[in-house]
Amino acid sequence: MHKRQSFQHEREVRALHQDMPTAVPEGGYMLHNPKAGKHIAVDLAALIQGVRIAPGAPDWLLELTKSVVRRFDKPWQVQRSELDTSPLF
Repeated sequence: MHKRQSFQHEREVRALHQDMPTAVPEGGYMLHNPKAGKHIAVDLAALIQGVRIAPGAPDWLLELTKSVVRRFDKPWQVQRSELDTSPLF
């Protein structure tokens, strides 16, 4: 998993969980049902500091995201990416 250098200041953490295939007596391997998914409990308040909306995203997406954060009573500040602002030269 890669990220552009211009986003390195975000210090984002990405997690991936993968069940490894298990060997079967007849030979070969068996994959567990990959469509079943796996519930992994996490403390979102410890993981999320804020929400940034992608550069160029429409206003309705910003407002919708703010609405969802309020609806679920989360403390996160929702704002546009700084990449939407005019650069200072």
